[in-house]
Amino acid sequence: MKIVIGITSGFSRENSQYTLKEVYVNAFKDFSVIPILIPATEWNAASEWLSLCHGIVFSGGGDIDPYHWGEAPSKYLGEIEPLRDQLEIQLAICSLRQKVPALGICRGCQVMNVAAGGSILQNIDSRLCHQQKAPYFYGFHQADLKTGSKLQAIMGQSSVRVNSFHHQSVNALGENIIAVAQSEDGIIEAIEHENHPFWIGVQWHPEHMTDSFSFRLMKYFVEAAADFCLSSSPNGNTRNGFNI
Repeated sequence: MKIVIGITSGFSRENSQYTLKEVYVNAFKDFSVIPILIPATEWNAASEWLSLCHGIVFSGGGDIDPYHWGEAPSKYLGEIEPLRDQLEIQLAICSLRQKVPALGICRGCQVMNVAAGGSILQNIDSRLCHQQKAPYFYGFHQADLKTGSKLQAIMGQSSVRVNSFHHQSVNALGENIIAVAQSEDGIIEAIEHENHPFWIGVQWHPEHMTDSFSFRLMKYFVEAAADFCLSSSPNGNTRNGFNI
Protein backbone atom coordinates (compact mmCIF):
# COMPACT_ATOMS: atom_id res chain seq x y z
CA MET A 1 0.00 0.00 0.00
CA LYS A 2 1.62 3.23 -1.15
CA ILE A 3 1.52 6.49 0.78
CA VAL A 4 -0.19 9.29 -1.14
CA ILE A 5 1.04 12.85 -0.57
CA GLY A 6 -1.08 15.70 -1.92
CA ILE A 7 0.78 18.89 -2.90
CA THR A 8 -1.12 22.11 -3.52
CA SER A 9 -0.37 23.99 -6.72
CA GLY A 10 -0.46 27.58 -7.91
CA PHE A 11 -2.75 28.94 -10.58
CA SER A 12 -1.88 31.40 -13.35
CA ARG A 13 -5.01 33.14 -14.64
CA GLU A 14 -2.99 34.83 -17.36
CA ASN A 15 -1.90 31.50 -18.83
CA SER A 16 -4.80 29.36 -17.56
CA GLN A 17 -2.26 26.98 -16.04
CA TYR A 18 -1.81 25.19 -12.76
CA THR A 19 1.80 25.50 -11.64
CA LEU A 20 4.15 23.69 -9.30
CA LYS A 21 7.94 23.55 -9.32
CA GLU A 22 9.22 20.03 -9.86
CA VAL A 23 11.44 20.35 -6.79
CA TYR A 24 8.36 19.74 -4.59
CA VAL A 25 7.85 16.36 -6.22
CA ASN A 26 11.57 15.55 -6.34
CA ALA A 27 11.82 16.19 -2.60
CA PHE A 28 10.05 12.85 -2.12
CA LYS A 29 12.12 10.83 -4.59
CA ASP A 30 13.94 8.99 -1.78
CA PHE A 31 10.66 7.81 -0.25
CA SER A 32 8.22 5.27 -1.59
CA VAL A 33 5.28 7.64 -1.94
CA ILE A 34 2.91 8.75 -4.68
CA PRO A 35 2.73 12.56 -5.00
CA ILE A 36 -0.43 14.04 -6.49
CA LEU A 37 -0.97 17.69 -7.41
CA ILE A 38 -4.01 19.43 -5.97
CA PRO A 39 -5.40 22.22 -8.16
CA ALA A 40 -7.48 25.17 -6.97
CA THR A 41 -10.79 25.00 -8.81
CA GLU A 42 -14.08 26.88 -8.84
CA TRP A 43 -15.69 23.95 -7.06
CA ASN A 44 -14.25 23.68 -3.61
CA ALA A 45 -13.42 19.99 -3.23
CA ALA A 46 -11.17 20.19 -0.18
CA SER A 47 -12.69 17.25 1.69
CA GLU A 48 -12.69 15.09 -1.47
CA TRP A 49 -9.00 15.79 -2.14
CA LEU A 50 -8.14 15.11 1.47
CA SER A 51 -9.89 11.73 1.35
CA LEU A 52 -7.35 10.65 -1.30
CA CYS A 53 -4.27 11.61 0.71
CA HIS A 54 -2.31 10.41 3.73
CA GLY A 55 -0.49 13.73 4.01
CA ILE A 56 -0.73 17.26 2.60
CA VAL A 57 2.01 19.68 1.56
CA PHE A 58 0.95 23.31 1.36
CA SER A 59 3.40 24.70 -1.18
CA GLY A 60 4.90 28.17 -1.50
CA GLY A 61 3.55 30.94 -3.70
CA GLY A 62 1.89 34.35 -3.66
CA ASP A 63 0.27 36.30 -0.86
CA ILE A 64 -2.98 35.45 0.91
CA ASP A 65 -5.90 37.89 0.79
CA PRO A 66 -5.85 39.64 4.20
CA TYR A 67 -9.65 39.54 4.12
CA HIS A 68 -9.30 36.06 5.59
CA TRP A 69 -8.00 37.46 8.89
CA GLY A 70 -10.03 40.66 8.91
CA GLU A 71 -7.54 43.20 7.55
CA ALA A 72 -7.60 45.57 4.59
CA PRO A 73 -4.87 45.07 1.95
CA SER A 74 -1.71 47.08 2.51
CA LYS A 75 0.23 48.77 -0.27
CA TYR A 76 2.84 46.01 0.03
CA LEU A 77 0.42 43.20 -0.79
CA GLY A 78 1.51 41.09 -3.75
CA GLU A 79 -0.58 39.09 -6.21
CA ILE A 80 -3.37 37.02 -4.68
CA GLU A 81 -5.44 34.15 -6.08
CA PRO A 82 -8.88 33.79 -4.42
CA LEU A 83 -9.47 30.21 -5.60
CA ARG A 84 -6.19 29.04 -4.15
CA ASP A 85 -6.82 30.83 -0.85
CA GLN A 86 -10.24 29.24 -0.54
CA LEU A 87 -9.12 25.70 -1.28
CA GLU A 88 -5.99 25.73 0.84
CA ILE A 89 -7.61 27.26 3.91
CA GLN A 90 -10.38 24.66 3.74
CA LEU A 91 -7.82 21.89 3.21
CA ALA A 92 -5.89 23.08 6.26
CA ILE A 93 -9.03 23.20 8.40
CA CYS A 94 -10.03 19.69 7.30
CA SER A 95 -6.54 18.27 7.83
CA LEU A 96 -6.54 19.74 11.32
CA ARG A 97 -9.93 18.27 12.22
CA GLN A 98 -9.16 14.86 10.72
CA LYS A 99 -5.59 14.68 12.06
CA VAL A 100 -4.14 14.31 8.56
CA PRO A 101 -0.39 15.12 8.63
CA ALA A 102 0.39 18.47 7.01
CA LEU A 103 3.58 20.31 6.12
CA GLY A 104 3.36 24.00 5.19
CA ILE A 105 6.17 25.60 3.20
CA CYS A 106 6.59 29.40 3.15
CA ARG A 107 3.11 30.58 2.01
CA GLY A 108 1.87 27.20 3.21
CA CYS A 109 3.02 27.96 6.75
CA GLN A 110 1.00 31.18 6.61
CA VAL A 111 -2.07 29.39 5.21
CA MET A 112 -2.02 26.99 8.15
CA ASN A 113 -1.87 29.81 10.67
CA VAL A 114 -4.75 31.66 8.99
CA ALA A 115 -6.80 28.44 8.91
CA ALA A 116 -6.32 28.15 12.67
CA GLY A 117 -7.61 31.71 13.19
CA GLY A 118 -4.30 33.58 13.15
CA SER A 119 -3.05 36.54 11.12
CA ILE A 120 -0.17 37.42 8.80
CA LEU A 121 2.25 40.33 8.92
CA GLN A 122 1.66 41.85 5.48
CA ASN A 123 5.21 43.15 5.08
CA ILE A 124 8.36 42.55 7.11
CA ASP A 125 10.29 45.65 8.14
CA SER A 126 13.54 44.41 9.63
CA ARG A 127 17.29 44.94 9.50
CA LEU A 128 17.61 41.22 8.69
CA CYS A 129 17.15 40.26 5.04
CA HIS A 130 14.37 37.73 4.44
CA GLN A 131 14.61 37.71 0.63
CA GLN A 132 18.04 36.32 -0.09
CA LYS A 133 19.98 37.01 -3.26
CA ALA A 134 21.71 33.65 -3.11
CA PRO A 135 21.04 30.16 -4.51
CA TYR A 136 17.83 28.49 -3.35
CA PHE A 137 19.73 25.63 -1.72
CA TYR A 138 21.88 27.97 0.40
CA GLY A 139 21.17 28.38 4.13
CA PHE A 140 21.05 32.15 4.51
CA HIS A 141 20.28 32.88 8.15
CA GLN A 142 19.79 31.07 11.43
CA ALA A 143 16.48 29.92 12.88
CA ASP A 144 16.44 29.16 16.61
CA LEU A 145 14.18 26.23 17.55
CA LYS A 146 11.91 26.06 20.58
CA THR A 147 13.13 23.55 23.13
CA GLY A 148 10.73 20.64 23.54
CA SER A 149 8.90 21.27 20.27
CA LYS A 150 8.22 18.56 17.69
CA LEU A 151 10.34 20.46 15.18
CA GLN A 152 13.29 20.67 17.55
CA ALA A 153 13.03 16.94 18.21
CA ILE A 154 13.02 16.26 14.46
CA MET A 155 16.05 18.47 13.83
CA GLY A 156 17.91 17.17 16.85
CA GLN A 157 19.52 20.50 17.73
CA SER A 158 18.66 24.00 18.90
CA SER A 159 19.08 25.92 15.63
CA VAL A 160 19.36 25.41 11.86
CA ARG A 161 20.46 27.46 8.88
CA VAL A 162 17.56 28.15 6.53
CA ASN A 163 16.99 29.77 3.16
CA SER A 164 14.68 32.79 2.99
CA PHE A 165 12.37 34.06 0.23
CA HIS A 166 9.45 35.86 1.87
CA HIS A 167 8.23 39.38 2.58
CA GLN A 168 5.41 38.29 4.89
CA SER A 169 5.32 36.13 8.01
CA VAL A 170 3.09 34.72 10.72
CA ASN A 171 1.84 37.46 13.06
CA ALA A 172 -0.83 36.64 15.68
CA LEU A 173 -0.86 32.90 16.29
CA GLY A 174 -3.96 30.83 15.60
CA GLU A 175 -5.72 28.69 18.19
CA ASN A 176 -3.38 26.05 19.67
CA ILE A 177 -0.60 27.16 17.33
CA ILE A 178 2.89 27.48 18.80
CA ALA A 179 5.81 29.44 17.35
CA VAL A 180 8.62 26.88 17.28
CA ALA A 181 11.35 28.75 15.36
CA GLN A 182 12.41 32.38 15.15
CA SER A 183 15.10 34.35 13.38
CA GLU A 184 17.27 36.73 15.39
CA ASP A 185 14.97 39.68 14.60
CA GLY A 186 11.98 37.88 16.15
CA ILE A 187 10.26 36.87 12.91
CA ILE A 188 8.41 33.56 13.32
CA GLU A 189 10.11 30.97 11.12
CA ALA A 190 8.05 27.89 12.00
CA ILE A 191 4.82 26.88 13.72
CA GLU A 192 3.17 23.68 14.87
CA HIS A 193 -0.17 22.66 16.36
CA GLU A 194 0.10 21.48 19.93
CA ASN A 195 -2.68 18.86 19.63
CA HIS A 196 -1.86 17.32 16.25
CA PRO A 197 0.65 14.50 15.58
CA PHE A 198 2.23 16.36 12.64
CA TRP A 199 0.90 19.78 11.62
CA ILE A 200 4.03 21.86 11.02
CA GLY A 201 4.66 24.94 8.92
CA VAL A 202 8.10 26.33 8.09
CA GLN A 203 8.77 29.73 6.56
CA TRP A 204 11.75 28.47 4.58
CA HIS A 205 11.97 26.10 1.58
CA PRO A 206 13.35 22.70 2.66
CA GLU A 207 12.41 21.20 -0.73
CA HIS A 208 15.25 23.23 -2.28
CA MET A 209 17.87 22.41 0.35
CA THR A 210 20.23 19.45 0.40
CA ASP A 211 21.24 19.45 4.07
CA SER A 212 20.45 16.61 6.48
CA PHE A 213 17.92 18.70 8.43
CA SER A 214 15.72 19.25 5.38
CA PHE A 215 15.88 15.51 4.66
CA ARG A 216 14.89 14.74 8.25
CA LEU A 217 11.88 17.07 8.04
CA MET A 218 10.63 15.34 4.89
CA LYS A 219 11.38 11.90 6.35
CA TYR A 220 9.41 12.52 9.54
CA PHE A 221 6.53 13.98 7.56
CA VAL A 222 6.35 10.88 5.37
CA GLU A 223 6.57 8.67 8.46
CA ALA A 224 3.63 10.58 9.96
CA ALA A 225 1.68 10.05 6.73
CA ALA A 226 2.49 6.33 6.87
CA ASP A 227 1.27 6.15 10.46
CA PHE A 228 -1.94 7.94 9.46
CA CYS A 229 -2.41 5.49 6.59
CA LEU A 230 -1.93 2.58 8.96
CA SER A 231 -4.31 3.93 11.59
CA SER A 232 -7.02 4.84 9.08
CA SER A 233 -6.88 1.60 7.10
CA PRO A 234 -10.09 -0.39 7.60
CA ASN A 235 -8.42 -3.76 7.00
CA GLY A 236 -5.19 -3.27 8.91
CA ASN A 237 -2.89 -3.01 5.87
CA THR A 238 0.79 -2.67 6.62
CA ARG A 239 3.28 -0.30 4.99
CA ASN A 240 3.75 -2.60 2.02
CA GLY A 241 6.20 -0.96 -0.35
CA PHE A 242 6.94 1.89 2.04
CA ASN A 243 10.64 2.43 2.43
CA ILE A 244 12.54 5.12 4.32
